[in-house]
Amino acid sequence: PYNWYCQITNKCQQFLLSYYIPREAGNDPFDITFEVTNYHKDIIFYPSITEVKEALAGKKYEIFYHVENLTKKVIYLSPKLIIEPAYAERYLIRYQCLCSRRYKLNPKERIDLRMEFEFKKEIENDETFSSSQEQNKTIKIRFKI
Repeated sequence: PYNWYCQITNKCQQFLLSYYIPREAGNDPFDITFEVTNYHKDIIFYPSITEVKEALAGKKYEIFYHVENLTKKVIYLSPKLIIEPAYAERYLIRYQCLCSRRYKLNPKERIDLRMEFEFKKEIENDETFSSSQEQNKTIKIRFKI
């Protein structure tokens, strides 16, 4: 199916059959926040949205990150993914992630990078997650460059 997928979409990327199989969403809502830690003054890097309220495990989410090179030279960047609290990372399924690549930005170039993910339903059975109070059920997805 990989070659067939490449021919139809003109995009050759990993083909995950599990992505197309519907799953039951979780019952215990939580919040997801998106942040960026940018140590470069010559790069603009920010998420298209800052949070998802009442997210559910087993449901797919998509977010875009806008990146712009303000310099007159080529810049390479490799975003590093940080999940807080740390236990939530083992339940994260990344279908497409910024952290798996190195990006080249030409002078004054602007690109949009896509991240598609979901959390496994098993997160609801995690002792730390289930014992959290309602106001503390927040998972932070942060990229650092």
